[in-house]
Amino acid sequence: MTFSLFRFKIKVFARTADYSVKMALKIQNIKEVNNLPKVVTKEQFEKLFRNKLGGHYEHALTIFIQYGKILSWDVANVLLHAADKDNVENVLAELEKHWEEHLQFQHPEIRGTVENRLFGVNETQTMFLYICKNVLQLQPA
Repeated sequence: MTFSLFRFKIKVFARTADYSVKMALKIQNIKEVNNLPKVVTKEQFEKLFRNKLGGHYEHALTIFIQYGKILSWDVANVLLHAADKDNVENVLAELEKHWEEHLQFQHPEIRGTVENRLFGVNETQTMFLYICKNVLQLQPA
């Protein structure tokens, strides 16, 4: 896969992610959506997931807090899809693995934005794409 095709796939899945989280947060007004920072607060996370994740809620909340505000939107997106597909445990395992291998070493204010300088690929974006495509078997909208 070429890098331009890879970046295109990330953009397509990102639009799908935006739609999922916006719908879950019940955001109706398009102007409101476009002006929103793509951040899910701890309170919004609790409202969205306390009942939806059942016994996985505390583990998911820990991961959500670890990933931080920059990645909160992406974490909420994959967890919403995982809950719909009854695949929360596998998604949490992938998020935890990526945390242990990459994100825990990144400063919270830039967490998830670091690119591999040799290949120009953001490993966190790659991980979210992998979860959407392979773990959740989503198709671009």
